[in-house]
Amino acid sequence: MNSINIFKIKNRPYNLLALVALILLVSSFLPLKDSFDVNLHDAYFIISTTSFCYTLAVVLLLIWTIYFIVNQRTLSNKLTWAHTTSTLLPVIAFLILLCLKTMLPDTPVDRSFSLEESAQLFSVMDLITKTALITLIIFGIGQVIGVVNILGGLIKSLRVKQS
Repeated sequence: MNSINIFKIKNRPYNLLALVALILLVSSFLPLKDSFDVNLHDAYFIISTTSFCYTLAVVLLLIWTIYFIVNQRTLSNKLTWAHTTSTLLPVIAFLILLCLKTMLPDTPVDRSFSLEESAQLFSVMDLITKTALITLIIFGIGQVIGVVNILGGLIKSLRVKQS
């Protein structure tokens, strides 16, 4: 029995990027918290969850489109797997962090905390911050792998044509 693999994930792992992008577009309609805040030293950013999901989906679709165009001209399928994995794992981890953050209670500004409550809240926020930083580093390394894979493959195919 011959099964048809629509996405051909084994040979074209970049198709996972399009699949996750579609999931992100659908998940942006879920009633998660409307926004999340990022506090970097003295700057405070408030980012809409829906806008973030849309932007992430567009980025994933852009990467997928680049891979789709240069289809067989990549340097290695292993590098494509490494790039896809190191791109998608941080995205999934960040989505899990967003879901976990929605479980944290909204506290009024004038509420006072006991020492135990504040220590527990700070430890959760510290864990979220460290996880977000690690996922950003993994995501950045993955993008470097992707650029090396695509550019190396294009240079390799140009050298073969010239020979």
